[in-house]
Amino acid sequence: MQMFASGGGAVAALALLAAHPEDVSQVVAHEPPIMGVLPDAELAERANDAVGRAYQERGWGAGLAAFLAMSMWQGEFTEEFFAQPLPNPARFGLPVQDDGTREDPLLSGTSAPVTSYQPDLEARTPRGTVWSSPRGSRRGGDHRPHHARPRRGARHRAARLPR
Repeated sequence: MQMFASGGGAVAALALLAAHPEDVSQVVAHEPPIMGVLPDAELAERANDAVGRAYQERGWGAGLAAFLAMSMWQGEFTEEFFAQPLPNPARFGLPVQDDGTREDPLLSGTSAPVTSYQPDLEARTPRGTVWSSPRGSRRGGDHRPHHARPRRGARHRAARLPR
């Protein structure tokens, strides 16, 4: 089977490949949001934890605004990132009022198995397996800020593939 998957689906495709390599001949994993492959993995996890806290303490708008700020951060996470105040949800057109629900799959922690998935970096990767990130413009990169974190994950994982 050949697979193309993006985001969390890319993580699922990679897990399927690891579990059943005899059944999967090719995977194109577009922007799998796997934090553990980043050189700043501990800080990335800390940033993700801050998103969850914003959601639990202030609601959906605040949690999603924190997620967007995390996703838009350029480069490796630093203490400068953590020193920033949480963004105002209205900046992103999100509600400021807390509706009291805490069931969002992205913000509630339900997606933690996706972002914490640890691919076996020592395993032989089948020929044709590609980790991709957006390319965008002729200037050599995607300039949409919300692609910063998943793009870094794809690039770092691709660089660590066995050759």
